[in-house]
Amino acid sequence: MRRHDIVMVFSLLATLCGGAGLPHAETAPIWQVAAERSAPQAAAAPFRGDGLPDRWIHAATAASHTSEMATSAVSSNGMQLFWQEETEVGTYADGTPWIKGPVTIIGKLPAGRADQRFRDKDGALVTDRVVHGMMLNPGHRDYVGGDPAKNRIGAGAQGFDSYDTSRETDRYQAALNLDPGLPGAAPLTVTEGTLVVAQSRLAAAFERPRDVVQRYGIFTVVRDPPRDGSLRPSQSVARKTSDFHVDDIDVRRLPNWAPPQQKHMPSYTEALAAVERVRYIHTTNNLAARNVYAPNYGRDIARELEEAFLFLGLFRPLYQKEQVAYRLVALGLDIYGRIEEGGRFEGLGGGQAWMDAPLAFAAAMLQSEEIAAVVKARRTGFARQVFTVEERDVYKRIPNPDRQGRRHDPYGHHHIGMAEWGEQHTKQGSRDASNWGASYRWVAASVVPSLYLVRALTGDARYLAGEDVARYIDRYWLNERRNKPGSVNGFSRGAHALMRAAWVPFDPEGAPQVATAYSATRGDALYLRFDRPIREGRSGAAPNDPAHWTVRVNGTPRAIDSVARSGIGVRLSLSEPVQAEDRLTVSYDPGSQPLSGYDDSPVAAFTEQAVDNRVVTQIESLFDDPQFLRFAGQRLQSRGAKAQEFIRDPRGGGALDLVARNLTPGTRYRFEMRFTEAAPGTTLSLEVNDRPLRDGAAWEIGPASEQAPQYIRTELVTGPKETEIRLRLRDLQGRSAFAADRIILTQN
Repeated sequence: MRRHDIVMVFSLLATLCGGAGLPHAETAPIWQVAAERSAPQAAAAPFRGDGLPDRWIHAATAASHTSEMATSAVSSNGMQLFWQEETEVGTYADGTPWIKGPVTIIGKLPAGRADQRFRDKDGALVTDRVVHGMMLNPGHRDYVGGDPAKNRIGAGAQGFDSYDTSRETDRYQAALNLDPGLPGAAPLTVTEGTLVVAQSRLAAAFERPRDVVQRYGIFTVVRDPPRDGSLRPSQSVARKTSDFHVDDIDVRRLPNWAPPQQKHMPSYTEALAAVERVRYIHTTNNLAARNVYAPNYGRDIARELEEAFLFLGLFRPLYQKEQVAYRLVALGLDIYGRIEEGGRFEGLGGGQAWMDAPLAFAAAMLQSEEIAAVVKARRTGFARQVFTVEERDVYKRIPNPDRQGRRHDPYGHHHIGMAEWGEQHTKQGSRDASNWGASYRWVAASVVPSLYLVRALTGDARYLAGEDVARYIDRYWLNERRNKPGSVNGFSRGAHALMRAAWVPFDPEGAPQVATAYSATRGDALYLRFDRPIREGRSGAAPNDPAHWTVRVNGTPRAIDSVARSGIGVRLSLSEPVQAEDRLTVSYDPGSQPLSGYDDSPVAAFTEQAVDNRVVTQIESLFDDPQFLRFAGQRLQSRGAKAQEFIRDPRGGGALDLVARNLTPGTRYRFEMRFTEAAPGTTLSLEVNDRPLRDGAAWEIGPASEQAPQYIRTELVTGPKETEIRLRLRDLQGRSAFAADRIILTQN
């Protein structure tokens, strides 16, 4: 057998129980299969007031060539667990212990208490705080009655510490605390499961509701001893069979970069410390994670883990890199297991973005298609915030400023195709913002260096959530690489130095070229989209100077009011709109500060580039450009422009009102609406001028997708004196959001 770490094991000579605290409420369902309570034992050696057992022996250190021995106590991360029977114990590749079950747990260190006294953040005296709790398989679906769907978001009840954070999802539940040292608690028999022991932070006061739990110890009880070198099963899953082994991880495939000169690079001790700390992944609630369980915020966790990723890329001893890699993979497996239990970590600000990197690293190092599928399903925070800007994003309503008074710029056509990040993109798309200084962009980007290093270390981007994630990482680095590293942009000195030295973009290097050039439907702007990302710049700064551009309309120059650019395109705002029959060309003279790509390759000058004229002046549709669309009773004022865009009812069960004006009385019109997104069973009614169409006719439009769209097609007739048609679409079932990308009203 082989063994990498020296494990300290403790032997308990006598049966132990006791302690002081609150009675422990019994609820069987969570632990019926894997663990059972025994009757309290009368003859038991008490724990001393200092928390140590009255009789205990510090056993001999396990020899370096073996990973198992018979004992009745073991330690993990400075905490100890004691049980009645002598049984085999050993260590997983990440250094945490396994224990052959069944065992009857009779004590632990630190010993739990139910009478801890302290003054809380408001100065109030608390005398009955329960601390140093212990849970079994925290995060398992049995906490919500065995239902993975209910275990998806939240489910944050915990049995570690009763400190009240005033958040319902953080609430302490005595039934979840299996500490056998609490009064009235019987010894706990465990056949299979992960026991997580918490050490509470016994501060006199809290500046804010964080740091309630300082650290954790993990103890895995198994039915059968794993073979030496096995990777620890996830904390949350009930089955404790090791599916992966160190033989599945080839650390030699990682690069051996020379450390950049005179730059801070992590030592082995620093890298190991970053991955040896147990991360609490059992709640998917963003605020619960930071208020109770994490000794630091998600941004800070990402930066700590970054030390480990940096170390793995350096020229360092293979053994050291193995120890760091095994622990990073174990963390990824913990996250994977929580997702197996139904978990989904929402993209809300920067609290949980740190999880994406270890999960992707585990998938890549194990070359596991199962884990990769979870990564692609975007069940982690940062992946749920990244997207590619589409036409639908151009027309969604983005309040600017937002409710906190922060700048939130909407998207334009020149953003289409750009990899982007949104603070709560999948939950509240209205909080997306195109400006680079959008709130939380820098906070969530703390994971960017680690995700880039996952791709660089493994040489494979397919284990990231998608190409948009790889492109957004490139875009972020492109915009921030010339800034000094620091807390604002998320780069440590080491990450900044190594990324500068080892940067390889996801997209091919070279000068960007114009892929498409077209005019706005209303003729007031021209858009150029490039075949690869371009450097972004501030409005008004070169090359955003209109003097670098020439637009000709039928051979005559047309004045340009302003130039705006994104990470993928350019918008030229015209002083006067063009007409549908006009012939358009655009020319570009780079001057001394040209547009450029990732490697600073300048966009070459071009002359008389043809522009696709998309202006529509004929009344093919009487619905205006959908940027004027509003939900729930607000109206669209028509100006006779063609509408081939996107609308959405974001809530389900809402109503969408449209108004077509300047119609001809007593005339038949053809109405068509194409739906590209709708859940099965989604049914819409259509009211015309406050009357149900055809005695309440309804259309079932779900399921609908871009590949298999559904349609509403009908005839509408204006009355003898009517010059407008008011349409209201109502979701009869209240199913989910529906989306449409085409609304046409034409005269028959």
